[in-house]
Amino acid sequence: MPQGKSEQWMSAVQSKAYIKVSDRTLRTLCKRGILKYAQPSKKLMFRKSWLDAYILGFGKRLTPRERKELEELS
Repeated sequence: MPQGKSEQWMSAVQSKAYIKVSDRTLRTLCKRGILKYAQPSKKLMFRKSWLDAYILGFGKRLTPRERKELEELS
C-alpha cells in the first residue's frame, strides 16, 4: 500500500476499534512484535496501512521514510 504524507496516525483507541480487539490484546500484539506501531511519546500510534497489514498477515518493519516521519512527530 502506498504511504503518502496524507496518511494519518491512529491512536490506540481508534486502532483497537478498527481491528476489533481489546486494549490488552492490542498491547500484547505490540509487545510480541506482531503489530507494527510507533511510540513518539507514551502513546502508541498506528498507521491504517500497518493495521491493514496485520489483518492481512504481512510484516511490521518501519521503512526509512516512516522512521523520518515519526521523528518529525516527536
